Amino acid sequence: MLRIAGLLASLFALWHMVEWSELGVIVGEISVPVLALSLLLAMVSTWLTSVRWRLLDPDLAQQMRGWDYFRYVMIGATANMFMPGALGGDAIRIAFVAKDLKSHRGVAVAAIVADRWVGLFSIILLGTIASLAAHGLEYRTELLSVLLTMDLVFILGWFIAGSRVFSAGLTRLVDRPGLPWRLLSAFFRSWQQGVEFYAAHPGRIFSALLICLPIHACWFLIVYLLAGEMGIELSFASLAMVTALSWVIVAVPVSFGGVGLREVSFVFLLSLQGIAAEQAAVLGACQSAIFLIRAVFGVPFFWFGRRDMSVTPVKRVA
Repeated sequence: MLRIAGLLASLFALWHMVEWSELGVIVGEISVPVLALSLLLAMVSTWLTSVRWRLLDPDLAQQMRGWDYFRYVMIGATANMFMPGALGGDAIRIAFVAKDLKSHRGVAVAAIVADRWVGLFSIILLGTIASLAAHGLEYRTELLSVLLTMDLVFILGWFIAGSRVFSAGLTRLVDRPGLPWRLLSAFFRSWQQGVEFYAAHPGRIFSALLICLPIHACWFLIVYLLAGEMGIELSFASLAMVTALSWVIVAVPVSFGGVGLREVSFVFLLSLQGIAAEQAAVLGACQSAIFLIRAVFGVPFFWFGRRDMSVTPVKRVA
């Protein structure tokens, strides 16, 4: 009910923000080659996301291989379209991983949480850098202060979550009888194992952060190409900053895959730069359409491509 209410509220806001008769004209300005290239970039970004997750996964039993990571990411991308927010697909990804793995399920779930954390932090960090580079950006100081505050929150959160003392204290705190407490205790114990792994292999985290550059660059380029087709004259850095803030907004679990909320966020953020609401709404809607097409591509992965995790694992170098 919450996500239906969020979607309806977003559509209601858009109804009063834009002239709907102009939207078709703007959409008609976008060429098919640019749309095809945008979809290709989205799939490349998805594959790179699976590579990042693999880097952050301790996979102590060495059960998963590259294909498995990509398959689960595609399943999550499809689930995002009907789960709350833009991160709801992670819950489905966690459910599939926990069902398919034969052991060390908790560690795998903790790795998904770490992967999402790194992904969100990296896009905020890149948005901050883009804001610094976007000279002449309206409300630059205010937007930069918001991004810097979020950077600080994520950094502090990572240090707290990565503290062995803190994780051990949480494990003792939830060590109580009852199913919910047992589940929490198992997760925190798995998180402790993950913390130990990351402390012993800091290069994995550094590599995961580095691979975020091409992951987010793909989406920044998608937005830049689409904006150019619509006649939106903003720099790459300005559009990257707007995209980064939009991604944080649509992570709020009050819509289906960010649909509606994404469009409203682009209308608001681009209005600060003097961009017409109609152009901003179409720019957000084109991204939602790409997410939807990718979600359709991911449907077969729910039933096909599953591998027996009990077979001899593929050796990986730590």
